[in-house]
Amino acid sequence: MVKRISANYGNSWTDLFGALPAAASLPDRCAGGLDGATQAAVDGAFTHVGEAIAAYERTFRVAPNRVDRYLAGDEGALNDAEKLGLHHFGHDGCLQCHWGPRFSDDAFHALRFPGLASPLDLGRGALPEAIARGGDAAKPGAFKTPPLRGVAKSRGFGHAGAIPDLLGVAHIYRIAGAGPEDATAVGSAERWLQKFHEEDEPALAAFLAALDGDAP
Repeated sequence: MVKRISANYGNSWTDLFGALPAAASLPDRCAGGLDGATQAAVDGAFTHVGEAIAAYERTFRVAPNRVDRYLAGDEGALNDAEKLGLHHFGHDGCLQCHWGPRFSDDAFHALRFPGLASPLDLGRGALPEAIARGGDAAKPGAFKTPPLRGVAKSRGFGHAGAIPDLLGVAHIYRIAGAGPEDATAVGSAERWLQKFHEEDEPALAAFLAALDGDAP
């Protein structure tokens, strides 16, 4: 990574973050054995890359949508189906994970969404460091909660895009995760998922679609 930065962004990088370690002195892959000062410089470069990416991501903005207007007091901003969907969103467990301005708790949960049969995706539970730490993050099938603003403009939902539309997403939530007959759904779903009536699936899908998140 440091060699690529040096080759492609040398001057602009130096202006922002200072000098990089000499690329010629670095191995092609990290294998240990660097002297203390060089290792510290490499570690610092990784930190600065994270800072640069975070700065770029902070430029992402979405315009307030109809859900924002409804929550601010405009009762006509949502139609009856969307209001019913909001009720289920809050009543049936969605808000346990999808909350805050981004509709995400940035944590990891297992919901038994269908995925791909091969390779079977164990989510964060497949990472040795997560298993070593234990807790919910180590559970098989635990994935990070996605933010929902603009979700209606996505195509393919769940793990590996296995669910084609928002109505399919509402269905998986309604049945509290795919059953044991679905071999691509990994782990045990969170116990707070609440089943609801099939006829209410379209309302939840309608509410999700109202989170359109158009860019200003």
